[in-house]
Amino acid sequence: MKKSYFIMLMALAFLLQGCRTENMNDESASTGAINKFQLSSKRISLAESKHKLQLIPEISKATTFLKSKVSGKTINNISIDTDHVTYIENGPNYHTYTFNIIKENTEENAPVENLVLTPLPDGTYKGLIFRYNFTKQEKQNILNGIPVDTKGKTTIYEAEGSFNASKVTECNYVEETIWQDCSEHIHNQSNFGDWINCTAEIKPQVYTIGYWSCSSGGGGNESGSGNTGSEDGTGGGNAGNDNCITEVFQNPLDPVAVYNPCPIGVPTAPTLSGSFSLYVNSLPANLKNLLNNYANSDFYDGLSSYFYANNGSSEAKAFISWAAQFKLDNPTTTWEQFQSWFIDDVIDIGLQSEMLEDWADPTRVKPTIKFKKHIKINSIYNKIKTAANFKQYLQNFEPTFSVAHLMFDIGAVENPAALAQTKTPVNYWIKITFNKDWDFANTPKILIAGSFMHEIIHAEMYRKLLSLSSSNGNIDQALLGTMLNQHNYPGLFDYYIKNVKGNDSAQHQMMGAHYINIIKNALKQVYGNQYTDVEYLSIAWQGLKNTTAWSLLPQAERDLYEQTYQNNYNLWEK
Repeated sequence: MKKSYFIMLMALAFLLQGCRTENMNDESASTGAINKFQLSSKRISLAESKHKLQLIPEISKATTFLKSKVSGKTINNISIDTDHVTYIENGPNYHTYTFNIIKENTEENAPVENLVLTPLPDGTYKGLIFRYNFTKQEKQNILNGIPVDTKGKTTIYEAEGSFNASKVTECNYVEETIWQDCSEHIHNQSNFGDWINCTAEIKPQVYTIGYWSCSSGGGGNESGSGNTGSEDGTGGGNAGNDNCITEVFQNPLDPVAVYNPCPIGVPTAPTLSGSFSLYVNSLPANLKNLLNNYANSDFYDGLSSYFYANNGSSEAKAFISWAAQFKLDNPTTTWEQFQSWFIDDVIDIGLQSEMLEDWADPTRVKPTIKFKKHIKINSIYNKIKTAANFKQYLQNFEPTFSVAHLMFDIGAVENPAALAQTKTPVNYWIKITFNKDWDFANTPKILIAGSFMHEIIHAEMYRKLLSLSSSNGNIDQALLGTMLNQHNYPGLFDYYIKNVKGNDSAQHQMMGAHYINIIKNALKQVYGNQYTDVEYLSIAWQGLKNTTAWSLLPQAERDLYEQTYQNNYNLWEK
């Protein structure tokens, strides 16, 4: 049986969508040139890449290089972020991938380092390291989608061999910054501080171009003028020579093996890992590995959106840590389930405290956020959850000896005329759902309390079935039917064999025969002498009047319960 958990939930916001990722665009006008091709970029993960199989060995080689001895020191705490990758295209035949290099425990003013993979003619990739000396504010600007000019802040070297930043040779990699106007030609290099307000279909972009330059070549340390291409289709910016435009490869080439009168090279854009990926990497190894596992990418993406929607607050971090532990201990829980239970709605601090208590107490049902937000239903639940009869049944779901979790929710039910519904177990969870379309405002509280007990008994019956025949937390109906037909459990056979076939009336038959007084006593424990025994019984029989037990009651007794219910319905507290 799974553990019960402490939960720290905070005020949740609906998941927000940032404006940092741009769609791929094949064509766009640009100042100063008519382009055959247009540089375009987007953020993806390695898992989404169509070149993943070719990229993985190159990433592995680069990681080994980065961890190798540098200045006599072995660096082990290095990883490459494969979840937030910048993918750039220049036409149909050329592209680059840019990965952020993460070094644990680095200082705020440490350089940003990116691994850029550019394709070679033989189908492999060449790795280049772009090192940027950014300020703390410039790093934050990049995360916020505000461009930063990399001119004079960039060092480039190959991700193999040895590297000495102070070494000067006749030929080196140099960088160039090129600017791409928006499609409306309103936002460009001159007003990049206002790019976040751009409403054009194609947003402005800025790229860093790395190319191989020898001292006799043309300059290359000047920023581009805003041009992103030439007639032959290469993107570019002026390189300090009025007759030259810095170009971008159109086909796989080795930058070192190319001779071109004007600079031509590899496009990239400074890529940083957001605070979420850094926070994930700071978690204990088991939780970090779980979230970084591609099989759990839906949890990673969902929690990332949640993190940024809540501005990376300490409460958000605590919740994400709890969520990872929850998933680790409940591996069959899907993201859709988790999101529905804990994220899809907003909760205030007071309800958060109640939620904490409910999830901490193993004798209590686990409520979802939607359930806790319903003022009337939640107040009734808070009133009844400590009553002896309720606790007696809830204890059957304690983690020490139970085979299932029990949860309360509010949502759609199959029968619109039903106040609530209990569903068969799914991945060890039995969920009681209250009808979201029910007129609870005009429903007596005592009737809702009776429905709580009624549904808990349904849940207890499902728990017994699951204890007999569980298949990964779901009832194995074929095995259960065999067991019951062989009369290994004669007490269950009469009532449950129909339920195996999906007939809820079988459970109602058992309730009518054995549970009426249990429901009555549970209500009396909550409301005491506020109501009479006849009133309690008239409520207990609701939903059970099609049973054999009801038909066997004397007509006078049935009439008494019917009249009591009808006469008092509008008098009972609402």
